[in-house]
Amino acid sequence: MSLWGLLRVVWCCALPIALLEAGMQRFGEVGPLGPVASSTITEAYGLRYPSRCLRTNFGHLDVQGDTWATLCTDAYGTIEPTSLSALIREPSEPGEPYILACGGSTTEVATVEAADRWPTILGHRLDVATVNAGAASKDLATCARTLDFLLKHAPRGRLPLILITNNVNTLGTFLSARSSPGWDGISIPEQTYAPMPPHPGLRPWIPGLYHLAATVVAETRANGDDGQYGRALSLGCCHIPGAVNRDAGRPFEWNDEANPKLYAGLVAAMLQRIDAVLQRHGVPRERVIFIEEPNSYRFDAMPHLAQDFRQRLYGLDGKPFDFATSAALTARYDDIYMRVVGERFAVIRAKSLDLPASAFHDAVHLTTAGSRLYGERLADILRPRLAGL
Repeated sequence: MSLWGLLRVVWCCALPIALLEAGMQRFGEVGPLGPVASSTITEAYGLRYPSRCLRTNFGHLDVQGDTWATLCTDAYGTIEPTSLSALIREPSEPGEPYILACGGSTTEVATVEAADRWPTILGHRLDVATVNAGAASKDLATCARTLDFLLKHAPRGRLPLILITNNVNTLGTFLSARSSPGWDGISIPEQTYAPMPPHPGLRPWIPGLYHLAATVVAETRANGDDGQYGRALSLGCCHIPGAVNRDAGRPFEWNDEANPKLYAGLVAAMLQRIDAVLQRHGVPRERVIFIEEPNSYRFDAMPHLAQDFRQRLYGLDGKPFDFATSAALTARYDDIYMRVVGERFAVIRAKSLDLPASAFHDAVHLTTAGSRLYGERLADILRPRLAGL
């Protein structure tokens, strides 16, 4: 084939691809600014991949059989039906409040169907619009970026009641930073949004086609990870504090007396970012409540589960602590977090929710029953606060 013939073949192939990419760039609803903004929204602001649905089989986590859940996001990366897009479309009176929930996987609740996620239950119980801005692994500093982005796009004239649930992931960020030789004990590590789509390097070059391909894969491979999550939990996956000391490159001495002070300093520095966001958008501190994420370490057994998936904490020797020790260490650092936060903001401690063992499918993540109960009990606590806004 001549060079001219080869160029003609390449042109015939490249032109329709280029036109399709241009069409997706122009008309594809991937984010508030179109496909080009999708990576920025996801990674810079700690939100989920926008405008995408994924149905997942979480595979025999409990004794009753399979656990399925569908998680869909809107153009902003918030979770349907409790999305920012739904809030924007909703008719409302000036000054009518709404709830904006920002947190990690406890807020995202990806293992639970949409109708049973606690932000959905909370909104129904309180008869108020709710926005779920949860994303797995998000810490407090990343939550500040999430809030800053969403408050810029939220309806004017409506102020939210902001719920922040980030103690587990904030501790995870501290543990990772503390075990890093280069950390100065002052700076806030920049957290990359954890649940990345495959091949993220391609997105800056073909964001429109990338989104189209990701959507097709999500629809056609709905059962692709059948049982994978349960197997990952069996190996200790998905609880960030439980990962330290399992890898020789991430050592952390839980009983080092320097750590509580360092952790308190890191939390205080992250709170400064939250304060800056609130001031920027004119949200009073009185409209922000921090909720301590609960855990299941205190229970003797988890009879509702196919096996005990709880991820224990590990010592420097690489061996797991027992559940009582894991509970005590977690409580110590949760107390530090809540004490520092409580100096500026209202807090709700986990014991106020009093969740049973059946509320959890591992150390910290909620079952369907747990998510519903979490939303119901939180509604009872928040009802007087919401009435006073």
